[in-house]
Amino acid sequence: MRRDLLFRIENGTGRHGNKRASRLSALNQQNRKLKAQNRMLKSELRDLSHIHHAQAQEALKESEAYYRGLFENSGTAIFIIESDMRISMANAKSAELTGFDCGKIEKAMLWIEFVADPDTRDRMMEYHRARRHIPGSGPIEYEFKLKHASGALKDVFLHVNTIAGTDKSIASMIDITHMRQTEREMLELEKKLQQSQKMEAIGTLAGGIAHDFNNILTALMGYIEMSLAVAPPNTDLTRWLDRSLKACMRAKGLVVQILTFSRQNELEMKPFRITPIFKEAVKFLRASIPSTITFDLHVECDQEMVYGDPTQVHQVMMNLCTNSAHAMGGQGQLGIMIRPVFLEAHQAYNRGLTERPGPYIELVISDTGHGINPSIIGNIFDPFFTTKKVGEGTGMGLAMTHGIVQRMGGNIVVESTQGAGTVFTVYFQSVSGVDEAVETCFSESKGKNERILLVDDDDTVLEVMAELISLLGYIVVPVNQVYEAINIFKSNPSSFDLVITDQTMPHMNGLDFAQKLLAIRPDIPIILCTGFSYAFDNSEADKTGIAAFLTKPIERNRLAHAIRKVLGEND
Repeated sequence: MRRDLLFRIENGTGRHGNKRASRLSALNQQNRKLKAQNRMLKSELRDLSHIHHAQAQEALKESEAYYRGLFENSGTAIFIIESDMRISMANAKSAELTGFDCGKIEKAMLWIEFVADPDTRDRMMEYHRARRHIPGSGPIEYEFKLKHASGALKDVFLHVNTIAGTDKSIASMIDITHMRQTEREMLELEKKLQQSQKMEAIGTLAGGIAHDFNNILTALMGYIEMSLAVAPPNTDLTRWLDRSLKACMRAKGLVVQILTFSRQNELEMKPFRITPIFKEAVKFLRASIPSTITFDLHVECDQEMVYGDPTQVHQVMMNLCTNSAHAMGGQGQLGIMIRPVFLEAHQAYNRGLTERPGPYIELVISDTGHGINPSIIGNIFDPFFTTKKVGEGTGMGLAMTHGIVQRMGGNIVVESTQGAGTVFTVYFQSVSGVDEAVETCFSESKGKNERILLVDDDDTVLEVMAELISLLGYIVVPVNQVYEAINIFKSNPSSFDLVITDQTMPHMNGLDFAQKLLAIRPDIPIILCTGFSYAFDNSEADKTGIAAFLTKPIERNRLAHAIRKVLGEND
C-alpha cells in the first residue's frame, strides 16, 4: 500500500496528484531560473574579480612608483642591503655622495667598502654582524670617514635598520662633512677666544706687576745714580755701577714690552738711529743663542734714522733672530745685515710697500734651518699660528713682529726653501731729523732751595726720591699718607713751590689727590708719577691741571729736567 502511494505521488496520480505535479513543475522552473541567475552572478563575479585585480595592480604600480619616487628623490643616500652586506638598491643621492654610479653600487659593492679606514671597517663589520643576531636589537648607527670615488674623504653618519619580515636592511647615509668642519672651526675659535682671554688676563696682571716692578726699579736706579755721583771716576766701582744702571734700563724696556704685548701701552714714535739698537740686539743674541750657531754680520748703516719706537724695533730683531735660531735646531749660521736702500715705485710695490718710493733701511735675517713649508708660509704671521710643540711658543712672536713693522709704515718679505733655510727682509722707512735719544739726555739743573711736597705710599721709593731731589738742591717734605699730605698742604699752601705725587695709592689715587690740592690752591704746580695707569697718560695732563706726567722708573736727569721745567714755567 505504501509503494502504491509513492507511485501515485511520483506519477501525479491520486487524489492530490494534479496539484502536486503543478507545484513540482513550478519548483523546477524556479530552480532553472536560480541556476541561470547563479551562472550570471558567477560571470559577474568573474568580471568584478578581473576589474578588482586590475585596479589592485594599478594601485600597486602607483604605490610602487610613489615610494620609488621617494626613494630616488630623497635628499639622503639610501641603500637596500642584503644579508651578505651586498647593496641591492641605491638611490641617486647615494651616487652623488659616494661618487660611484648606481649601477656599479648595486651590482658589486658592499656598503662596508665605503669605510676609508681599515681598522674602523673591521670594527664596524664585527659590530654589525653581532647586532644582527640579537633579536630586537634595533637600528645600528655609525659615524666614519667615507672614501669618495675621487679619493677625497667625507664625514658621514650611517643609520641601518632591519626590514621587518625579511633578512634585508635599509640604510640611510648623511654627509656631515660641513657640520664637522664647522664644529672644528668653532673649537678653533673657542681655543683662540680662550687664548685671547688668557692674554687679556696676562695684560691685567702685567699692569699690576708693572706698577710694583717700576717702583723697585725706581729705588734701584735712584741709589745707583746717587752712588755714581759720589764714586771716584774711571774706577771699577763706577764701571760696575754704570753696568748695573744699564741693566735697570733694560729691565725698564722689558716692562714696556710686556705692556705693549698686552695692548696696554702705545708705541712711543720718534726718530732715532737704528744702528745702536741693532748692536744692542746683537749683544743680547750672542748671550742667549747657543754658541754652536755662528753669526755672519754686515752693518752698512751709520747715522741713518727711522721713525718708530726703539724698544719695538729691538723686539723685532730679537723675535726674528730667535725664530731663525729655533728653526736651525741649535746649529747653523745666522746672517744679519742692515743697510740703507732706495726703492723705486715698482720696487716698493713688489715689497708690499704700496708704491711708496724713497729711502728705506733694509734689515735681512737669514738662517740655514729646515725652511718653511709652502702650504703654511702664508699663515706664519697669523696670531696664534705656530708649528712649535705645546710649551715651546704661543704663536704670537711673528704676529707681533709683523704688526710692529706695519704700524711703522714698513713691511716684512719672507723667502724660504725647504731644507735650505729662510730669509726675512724687513723694510723700515728712513727719515731725517733730530735723534730723540740725544734730546732726552737732559742736563741736570740744580734747584734753588724750592720747597717740594713729595707723596708716595711706597716707603722705599719715597726715601730714594727724597734723597735724589735733595741732592738736586731742593727742600723735600716726604709724606706716605694721602690724607696727612692734604692736611700738611692745607695748613700752609703758599709754603710749597711744587707737589710730586704717585698715581696709584690706597684710599685715593694721585689724580683725585691733585684735584683736592688744586681746589685749595689753583696755581700749585703738580707732577704726577706712576709705574702704570690704565686711565691716565700725557694727553690727559693738561686737561686736569697737572703740570707734568712722569712714568716710573724715573732717571735722575729726567726728574731734574721735569722739576726745573715746571718751576721755571711757574716762575
